[in-house]
Amino acid sequence: METWQGGAWVPQMRILYTYDASGNLLEVLAKNYNETTSSWGNVWRETYEYDASGNNTVLLFQTWDGSDWENDLRYVNTFDANGNPLTETIQLWDGSDWENISKSINTYDANDNKLTRIYQYWDGAQFQNMFKWIYTYNAAGKETSGTNQQWDGTGWENYFQYVITYDGSGNPVSEIYYDWDGSGWENNYQYLYTYTGGKLTNELNQYWESSAWVNDWYGLYAYYTSGLLQWETWSDWDGSAWQYYDQTLYNYDTAGRLIDIIYAVWGGSAWVNDFRISISYMTNTGIEDHGDPIPTSLSLSNYPNPFNPETSIRVTLPKAAALTLKVYDVRGRLVRILVQETRYAAGSHVIHWDGKDARGIQAPSGVYIFRAESADFTQTRRCLLVK
Repeated sequence: METWQGGAWVPQMRILYTYDASGNLLEVLAKNYNETTSSWGNVWRETYEYDASGNNTVLLFQTWDGSDWENDLRYVNTFDANGNPLTETIQLWDGSDWENISKSINTYDANDNKLTRIYQYWDGAQFQNMFKWIYTYNAAGKETSGTNQQWDGTGWENYFQYVITYDGSGNPVSEIYYDWDGSGWENNYQYLYTYTGGKLTNELNQYWESSAWVNDWYGLYAYYTSGLLQWETWSDWDGSAWQYYDQTLYNYDTAGRLIDIIYAVWGGSAWVNDFRISISYMTNTGIEDHGDPIPTSLSLSNYPNPFNPETSIRVTLPKAAALTLKVYDVRGRLVRILVQETRYAAGSHVIHWDGKDARGIQAPSGVYIFRAESADFTQTRRCLLVK
């Protein structure tokens, strides 16, 4: 990853990916660039373990202490016979052993569609219910709704819901999000999508106010003649007109592999480069440098890392999805919900965290966990806030 400084790209962070002979991801290693020594130094890493079926059973997070790797956090997963995730247990390293933090439990129908996802927290002796999601699908297997319910100590209560509609080609054309008012569902916000030749070209977000939908932000997509995404531009509604705020450009090699992602911000009259992610591929070495190829699963990264006082989180989606992005401390306590079941198109998106908690208070220095989740994908990354 590089930033635009003084008219040139300056290296900041490098991420190395190692795979086994079956293509399973074994390690993600992050290094920061030291301009004084012109060298790369370890920051953090993730290591992955798999069962005989290729299911990721353990994900371990570690931090470099200057001479060795120290345990931070791990995810322990179980799967059913079809490879569907059944449980995910998050554990924190206390210096000598792993301590439970939280757990999620999934159920599926006969077609492997996820029906429910229950989240629980560890109270020191056992897991206790927090909230759950209930999903429905149409005859084509497309998700049509998700309902969030909170545990009140004795039963589940409605809290939040979204409903998705599709066109004849199976493309989502609208998503409406509702809040539960105690007796029925009330409009909250919605996403509207339009397509050209089967490609998403426009995305409109509106919120409900005074019995009407009000514009919030707008996304515009363009494609190369090959069909690959060329750029996406985002605008905010100022009450009377759309105002640019950021843009993402995509470049590919002759094989159609993503090699550059360039982020720019609107400078009032022209786009100004912000930062760039360069991607390279090395054949038969098991190493991929600087980033991800066109993803088949959700990916997550942030820059700068370490940071002070704010950081930009890049979320890359293999397909359009309702995304939730949360920040936790290393004890597994929720610090901030940055995005809650917000619809994003396939591709890369940048979400900013100002380093503050849900109360607007600056979070203390330390390690924090970003967790991005949709109905089909989950990804976790760490960052370091330094003051």
